[in-house]
Amino acid sequence: MTRPVHRAALLVVTAGLALSACGIPSTGVVEAGGPASGITATTPLYFVQDGTLVAVLRAVPEAGDAAVAIEQMLEGPDVVERSKGWTTQVARAAEPASLFPTPEPGQPQDDPVEPDARTAPSASASAAEPVRATVEDSRVSVTLPQGVFAERSDLAQRQLICTAGRARRLATRVTEPVTVTVTAADGTRVEGTDEDCPEP
Repeated sequence: MTRPVHRAALLVVTAGLALSACGIPSTGVVEAGGPASGITATTPLYFVQDGTLVAVLRAVPEAGDAAVAIEQMLEGPDVVERSKGWTTQVARAAEPASLFPTPEPGQPQDDPVEPDARTAPSASASAAEPVRATVEDSRVSVTLPQGVFAERSDLAQRQLICTAGRARRLATRVTEPVTVTVTAADGTRVEGTDEDCPEP
């Protein structure tokens, strides 16, 4: 009565050896949908809190991609971050605007962008045209699409420069400052480095 069981056990062992010989690992089942290591890539995004630039680590699809990092930043702080008082001065807007226009006399320059009519996405917001970035060594050139609104402030500039620069630094592991040039859809351009960007 034990022979069929014994024979079946031998067949299982033989099959296992055959699979190992073919290079198929004998580890358990690995479910799809994420890396087996369980490690999620993160990149710092830059927002504003009490008039100061702050960095938050955010899980992104491609941690070293400057354009992806800017896209994530344009979505603004999440619910938890907003509860901490974090805001943004750069976001997608219903109407295209100059990136850094000359402020009008008496107009405040450091108001954060709030989710109101100025910044609510619309169907005409170029169907969320993508941010574009080209890289070369320690330089990044970012082109913003139509429909991105930025406050008239140094903080808005630093949000863009630091987010793109630190993403590039992750990709290259460079030690020298990364120079970032940001060009708005209307041709307005700013440039700076990530040298003084705060750490997360």
